[in-house]
Amino acid sequence: RYGKRIYGDGSGGGDEKVGANDILIDLPKNYLRGHYDGGLKLESFIRWCVAFRNERPPSQQLKFLTVYAFSTENYGRSRRELDALHAIFLRFTSVLEEKAEELNLRVNVYSTDGLAGMPENVSDAFKNLVNATSSNTGLILNICAGYGGRMEILNAVKAIATEATEEGWTRERIAGLKEEDFERYLEGGRENRSLPHRHTFLQGSSQAPPPPTPDPVDVVVRTSGECRLSNFLIWQVAYSELFFLKKTWPEVRVEDFRRIVDDFESGRNRRFGF
Repeated sequence: RYGKRIYGDGSGGGDEKVGANDILIDLPKNYLRGHYDGGLKLESFIRWCVAFRNERPPSQQLKFLTVYAFSTENYGRSRRELDALHAIFLRFTSVLEEKAEELNLRVNVYSTDGLAGMPENVSDAFKNLVNATSSNTGLILNICAGYGGRMEILNAVKAIATEATEEGWTRERIAGLKEEDFERYLEGGRENRSLPHRHTFLQGSSQAPPPPTPDPVDVVVRTSGECRLSNFLIWQVAYSELFFLKKTWPEVRVEDFRRIVDDFESGRNRRFGF
């Protein structure tokens, strides 16, 4: 059903010959074009982040970029729109895999449902991307797909309850749990990854240890004039600096990225409650 190529205008590629690997989706142009352009913008944004990272000394380098590709609530969208999104995921996972070595990009996937709601070929494409980039040592791209912030916290609670029951935790040990203990059971946390029944954090096959969860998150950027977090990294963004742009995601330019960085570094006084 899905192949290697997608036409962003929904036209089926104009005068080009349509082959077996082309993706043809019968959707209104605005549906397909917006999602497709969003994927193109992610490619550009990654390059901006890599360039910014390479300009800085190691202690000041950007280490993580986390993108909200698909929420658990997005499963409620129409079948036709979901089909388009799945096709676009296939296209862009392939592109990222091709570009990852050049960019020294490492990819992880956070999914609170283990990608269970995705078609098998889409789930496999995410997993292949993670494995293919697991030895890279540069910018870490975390893709949240089939992800919900509340569900992440609920999953962590369930994981703790399961471990406490199986290992017979005492009341004192439970009462002594601290925030940093809880964080280890979130999607990228060490305890989560070690649980055999949990598959929500997809890490590569490399022998190198997986990176830590990007917590705390320094900056959250929300586009399209929306002023809400929409169930994104609820735990991790407690003290993040929030930037709301009126532009849509595809309209964001490198000047906007640089302006946000400059504002964060020189214009924000982060007190963390003190």
